[in-house]
Amino acid sequence: MIRSKLFTTAFLVASALLGASCSKTIDVAEERRSANEAEFRAFADSTGFERVTIPGITGTSFVYMKVTKAGDPNVPVDYTDNVHLFRDTYLTSDWRKEHWNARRIHQTLGTNAVPPEAVGNLKIGLQIAVQNLHEGAEATVVIPWYLNNLNTTTERTEAYTSLYVRLHLAKVIKPATN
Repeated sequence: MIRSKLFTTAFLVASALLGASCSKTIDVAEERRSANEAEFRAFADSTGFERVTIPGITGTSFVYMKVTKAGDPNVPVDYTDNVHLFRDTYLTSDWRKEHWNARRIHQTLGTNAVPPEAVGNLKIGLQIAVQNLHEGAEATVVIPWYLNNLNTTTERTEAYTSLYVRLHLAKVIKPATN
């Protein structure tokens, strides 16, 4: 009888402990969000990276950008322009770990030609970067997950993913005026 009560008590205690340890599920998306926000913030103190934004485009949102070649100051970029934009895009977390061995999710840097793209159709983070550059400029941009809002078939990423982009703004095409 005592054995039976002891066994029952031990079973109830073990069940309570097991139930308590299993009640917290791992939220993979939330972990990815936290990790990507930390990766993005790591560029705040990086040499040469500056916070850039466009007033009114997304409130106080910004990207980190390091301009490696200034481009022609006489040819700015506007939202209504089309651009020939060569770029290699990486997951920020992969780039920070692997650098040149990181997996590219978009690759046109170093190719001979790219079709023109409307600035207004780019991811908001790229819109901010491109509108802060001039024709001929080269830059590195770090885009937070909340400005990486287009999921195209060529640049599909998981939710809460920040991007590291190396780009060359080869040409700016202004809209025709009548």
